[in-house]
Amino acid sequence: MQSLLCVIWFILYIRYHHNYASIAEKWLWIEILLNALSGLGWGLCWVLFINPDSLGSVILLNAMISGVLTAYAIATPLHKLATATCMSFCIFPIVIKSLFFMTNPVFYWLGMASLLLLIFAYMFSLKLHDLYLKMLLQVEENIGLVNELQKEKQQLEQLNIEKTRFLAAASHDLRQPIQAMKLFIDILASLLTQTPQKEILSKIEESSQSLSGLLEPLLDISRLDSGTIKPQPQWIYIDDLFYHIEQQYNGFAAKNQITLRCVSTSQQAFIDSAQLERILSNLVDNAIKHMKRKGKIVLGLRKQKHGFRIEVWDNGQGVPEAEHEKIFYEFYQVDNPERNRNKGIGLGLSIVKRLTKLMGGQLTFRSVLGKGCYFSLYFPLIEGEKTIVQETKIIPLLDETIALPQANVLIIEDDNHVIEALIRLLEHWGLNTRHAYNAETALSTLDTFSPDLILTDYQLQQGETGLAIIKLVEHHLNRPIPSLIITGNTSEDTVKFLQTLPIPVFYKPIAAGKLKLALYQLLK
Repeated sequence: MQSLLCVIWFILYIRYHHNYASIAEKWLWIEILLNALSGLGWGLCWVLFINPDSLGSVILLNAMISGVLTAYAIATPLHKLATATCMSFCIFPIVIKSLFFMTNPVFYWLGMASLLLLIFAYMFSLKLHDLYLKMLLQVEENIGLVNELQKEKQQLEQLNIEKTRFLAAASHDLRQPIQAMKLFIDILASLLTQTPQKEILSKIEESSQSLSGLLEPLLDISRLDSGTIKPQPQWIYIDDLFYHIEQQYNGFAAKNQITLRCVSTSQQAFIDSAQLERILSNLVDNAIKHMKRKGKIVLGLRKQKHGFRIEVWDNGQGVPEAEHEKIFYEFYQVDNPERNRNKGIGLGLSIVKRLTKLMGGQLTFRSVLGKGCYFSLYFPLIEGEKTIVQETKIIPLLDETIALPQANVLIIEDDNHVIEALIRLLEHWGLNTRHAYNAETALSTLDTFSPDLILTDYQLQQGETGLAIIKLVEHHLNRPIPSLIITGNTSEDTVKFLQTLPIPVFYKPIAAGKLKLALYQLLK
């Protein structure tokens, strides 16, 4: 009988999982019926096969019945009625036969004991019922919390995407006029001859550089968000980086009556020199901007057993302990409630932290209020054969007296101010120029103008791109043309895509000297 019930259970189990809707409402009553039959089967087993003269068989059958009751209490605690039905149909046949049909008084007490066993087993199942119910409610609550956390995580990710998109859009819109302004400043610098005029232009140039300095961190954050910054390690002398930092910031530090000292080191490392220099530049620049006059900054290196540690010390005003973690947040500044642009926009240390992690280093920060700050960058040593160590050089700007070779340059740009600035600057350098707003005007220009070089924006009106126009012009002329992209678009997808191009890409605003160097390298 029990084997037959097992087969029926199995068939109903399969049907339940394959066609849940049609059987779900009837399932409880089916379970009650099958449990009743199962319990009755065990009870009848005792009634039919008990041997009153064999104490051993009596003990064995009662032990089996006790085990069956315990199993039912554990297996079906969620359905009280199903459990009670199964237990009752199992015990009542034993109780009835023991009390009313057996002459041996031992069976009378056995029947009473079976009745007590039924009561205790059912009470045990009720406790299990409450325990299982609490567990299910807790699981359901936890699932709800997990779903809420997942939703909040998705919302935060969406907000971060929107933030990145906003920064890229704002950065692009600001870069266009700043690019035009910088180019006009460079043109004016070569035309003005009187000292008062040059002094005024110098102030204008300082303001322009300040605006450019505010935009560069936005570009760095966009690149970090998009994952387009990839470490490119090489063997270098760390001392070369220290020398560049010292040369770059000595004037800025001296202007603020701050002493900058870089301790010489012979340490060599297999590391991305450009990103490490950016990290150190941010730390030194941050220290100078937030330090009172007559301060001191020390940049040095300590050799470790399995690596090296670059340290930046200053004796400035320090950072309150409560702010130690916050200073690495994006756009967070401790002592700039007035939003003084000379102190940056609060992205420098965030960039430092993310670049250090990207390069496999560890960043440590300590500070005592009123005594100064300490930054430490630990990098593990890379074992292996050293190639020729190349000094990290800052790309020199071309001397203004060096002329570019005669060439025709096709400018593709949709911002009128940038177009005018580029035309004036390139013609001042002795280049012949034509400009186009889109693919149609670019192709019409080719009837009377054969470009030696294309200088283009990337994102143009009506969804056109400078890259597509370059390919179109090359196909029309049936020859490759040296090209250069200058864009203000720093969105995640665009930056990631531009990284894959074989064409030189620069981000607005670009300095005239840097542009001249790029043109010289493409035209020589």
